[in-house]
Amino acid sequence: TGGASGIGEALTHEATKRGAQVVFGDINTELGERVASSSGAAFVKCDVTSYQDVLSLFKEALRKHGRIDHAVANAPVYEPPPLFEPTLTLQTIEKASDPSPLTVNVNILGSIFFSRVATVFLREGASPTDDKSLTFISSAAGVIYAPDTPIYTTTKAGIIGLGSALAAKLPKTHGIRVNVVCPSVTDTPLAAIHVLPFFQQADLPVNTATEVAESIMGLASSPDRNGKVLYVEGGKNYALDRAVYARCLSGLGTGL
Repeated sequence: TGGASGIGEALTHEATKRGAQVVFGDINTELGERVASSSGAAFVKCDVTSYQDVLSLFKEALRKHGRIDHAVANAPVYEPPPLFEPTLTLQTIEKASDPSPLTVNVNILGSIFFSRVATVFLREGASPTDDKSLTFISSAAGVIYAPDTPIYTTTKAGIIGLGSALAAKLPKTHGIRVNVVCPSVTDTPLAAIHVLPFFQQADLPVNTATEVAESIMGLASSPDRNGKVLYVEGGKNYALDRAVYARCLSGLGTGL
């Protein structure tokens, strides 16, 4: 999902260059058709907050190619307008409109819808020896809690939680590996609106979208990789240490 721009677009191009048969979804039809034309991949218009749209994406991939080996949940939405303004009072908070659910719906519900559907379609027609994987794209914001983006940070941390929980279960119950990629600031249209200029002016490490795409493909194509939370900064990969979580939660049967 989110294959029409940024990291998703780079992944679509790099995967097709390496011989993969790619079907990708995006809500932007104009950009999606452009990427499909330039990459040779198949495009399906998909709003990840619509369960039926997500089903249609997977149905088309299965119809077109007869099997699905790897699925990547990528579609992102950034921080909504500020929800915690210091100027709010008992009076103004009642007059304010309901907080926008778009960031939560796209980043969290979209990932849940996508992964649920993926668990069925990845197994369709598969043999016990087939390598199947599900990869979630989170963010450095899910690990390093940014005070100016509390909603986006919450959703990206939630994606890490979802991916880590499924990684402890799906290999045994479904034969599907699950990993999470957490890119730091990446040169994409989304970042260009928000944080990219600051990082460039401060000469801080910035990923290219292609570098992150290569990290995603590395996890997807490695049959021994499961439960990894991969942090990508300046084009370099760092596996986040989950040992401390395992020690804290060892009594809860998490399998971490």
